[in-house]
Amino acid sequence: MANIHSWENHIELFIENLDRKPATKQAYHKALKEWVRFYETEPKAPNVHLVLQYKRYLVLRALSPYTISLYLTALRGMFDFLVNLKRIPFNPANSIRGIKKPQSKRDALTRDEVLRLLNLPYDDTEESARNRAVLCLKLFTGLRDISIVGVNVRDMQIKCGRVLLYYQSKGHETKSEFVILEPKVKSVIDEYLTKRGSVNRDDPLFVSCSDRNYGQRLTTQSIRLIIRSLFTQAHVTRDEISPHSLRHTAITFAVLGGADITAARAMASHRSIETTAGYFHDIERLDNPAESYISKYLH
Repeated sequence: MANIHSWENHIELFIENLDRKPATKQAYHKALKEWVRFYETEPKAPNVHLVLQYKRYLVLRALSPYTISLYLTALRGMFDFLVNLKRIPFNPANSIRGIKKPQSKRDALTRDEVLRLLNLPYDDTEESARNRAVLCLKLFTGLRDISIVGVNVRDMQIKCGRVLLYYQSKGHETKSEFVILEPKVKSVIDEYLTKRGSVNRDDPLFVSCSDRNYGQRLTTQSIRLIIRSLFTQAHVTRDEISPHSLRHTAITFAVLGGADITAARAMASHRSIETTAGYFHDIERLDNPAESYISKYLH
């Protein structure tokens, strides 16, 4: 077991026989590659102390609690697989605890809550059309508030038959990232722009409707107030839900709808694929809970 190539072979065999969604298998494969990189510095037979060292190594790398939990879960799974094959006598990762996750990190809305938001009645005013457009943009693309306030009308462009919205991503200096506007979202935005009247391509995509600063670019605070107001109207009042939850909802629903990890990462503009992988891990936990196997065994 002290050979790097052996570990790589074990990983490939484990992933090949893993009965999980392709996206989960991809996330586990990437996670286990980190174990190989660590093992190169500590080429010993796997034991509890070595796995504990690996956990500390992950913490020192400043990875998120979700990413560390994903890496340890993948490692436990592979060790279980190797125990069944009698390649190792026991699973040294079973006694290693994960990292405590912060509360409300990825709280997403339920499908019912989203439908209530989308079915809210809107009047025939510019403000109402704008609020609906902001909601749909956040819900169907996962854009952050800071990215939304920076986009202009000209940032909507057509390429290969699709409507793209270019924006400045977190940590970037130019509008080099884009999201794809599905026809429904583009239609809602067009309806809002029509109600605005005369609009230049260099104008902000979303502007204030108040008498005090009409026509000025919306602020992130304004967007949060808009979303909170819509939440109240739709009776989305759970304490753990915030305007930022729409971003988590967009990513979660994309994954549930069948998006693979690469596509989900591109939409979310995550710097690290491990962040996106956390969504797949959370969903996999709900889709295939160990708790459900207890009653199956008893019956």
